[in-house]
Order: sequence, then C-alpha cells, then structure tokens
Amino acid sequence: MIKINKRIVPIALAVCLTVSSASAAAPAYSTTASAKSYVYVAASGNGACYHTSKNCSRMRGRVVKKTKKAAKRQGYRACKKCYR
Repeated sequence: MIKINKRIVPIALAVCLTVSSASAAAPAYSTTASAKSYVYVAASGNGACYHTSKNCSRMRGRVVKKTKKAAKRQGYRACKKCYR
C-alpha cells in the first residue's frame, strides 16, 4: 500500500469541501428585479424621452436622474438615439 502523509489527507479534504461549497454559494452580485435601473430626463419637463446617458446630444438643459420605472410611469419614452 502507498504511504500517505497523515497531514495531506485532511488538507486535501478541506480544499475539496471549500471548492464545492464555494461553487454552490450565491453570486456576489445581484441580477434580481430589485436592482434599479436609472435613466436621465430633462428637468424642464418639456422633453418626452428618457436617456441612458446624461450627455446624450438630444437632451438640453438641466438633467434629472430617475428610475426607469418612474420615467415610464410619467409618460416618458425611450430615446431613439440611446436605445438603438
């Protein structure tokens, strides 16, 4: 029979258990529905679109950051340049 060092077996077992439990754990980042998506709208209230970037060339004036859900609820639609 092969002679095995008595220290190697427990260490190998611990490594195997750590690797298998780490792969079963939940990811550190969240992609659930609770993650909010933010968009930008013109603060003047005259605009009809929400934008992915506050620097979109189609947006003028002061910018307000809102959730995408709130912007849609307030009647804004997606900017055709930002969402192509």
